[in-house]
Amino acid sequence: MLKEKGIVQEVLGERVRVAVTRSSMCDHCAESGTCHASGSKGASEVQAINEAEAGVGDLVELALPESSLLFASAMVYLLPVVLLVTGAILGNSFLPAVGLGANASAALGALAGLGCGMFCTWAVSRRSDKTGATIPRVAKIIARHTRPVLRPMERPLAPQ
Repeated sequence: MLKEKGIVQEVLGERVRVAVTRSSMCDHCAESGTCHASGSKGASEVQAINEAEAGVGDLVELALPESSLLFASAMVYLLPVVLLVTGAILGNSFLPAVGLGANASAALGALAGLGCGMFCTWAVSRRSDKTGATIPRVAKIIARHTRPVLRPMERPLAPQ
């Protein structure tokens, strides 16, 4: 089970938006410097299913089974590549019969396979979002209302 700590920023019905900081697990990843595309140094926001009934400002522990992360990674990275290669092979095998050259047939098949892979990834992602299979869950509340949550427009002005 992968676990991460964060502070609840907003309650969205059965889900919460949680601000998390980079953990020590990220230090060992080759993509640790680039995966937080928001531009903030080590902080990002995650939506999680609020099983512990946390409120705004609560320090919580998020949990996600390793199998969910592995499944999501396979769907995002592996499936499109496998279908791209399969499409190239099938295109090279069958499309020359309709008058296309071997390279054009392989390229057309590869594009069709990649398109199918991206569509399958999108469809599985939508289904997973509805079932909550790949969404982290609030496992427990560590501390209630640890600090006030300030949105960028609500931050106090610096003394003048």
